[in-house]
Amino acid sequence: VPLKVRSMVGLIPLFAVEVLEPSILEKLPTFAARTEQLLAKRKDLADLVSHFTVPGHGERRLLSLLRGQRMKCLLKRMLDPKEFLSEYGIRALS
Repeated sequence: VPLKVRSMVGLIPLFAVEVLEPSILEKLPTFAARTEQLLAKRKDLADLVSHFTVPGHGERRLLSLLRGQRMKCLLKRMLDPKEFLSEYGIRALS
C-alpha cells in the first residue's frame, strides 16, 4: 500500500532566509557587491535563489535559498492543516 510521507527535512530551506535592510547593506558594501557579482556570474545559481538584486518594500532585499514560487509551494504545504500544521504547531515524528 503506497504511503504518502512528508519530511521535516523539506522545510530546511526556510531556515536560510534573511531580509536585509538598506542600512545593513550600506554598512556592508563589499558583501552587497560580491553577492551581486556572484549572481551575475553564476546564472545557474541565480536561478535557484531569491531575486537579491530586486528591492522589495522599503528597499529591503531578500536573501533566500528559495525563489518565490518554490517558497509559496513550501509554505502552502507547511501551513495546510491537512499536511504539517496542527493547532499545536508543526507536526513531526521523531
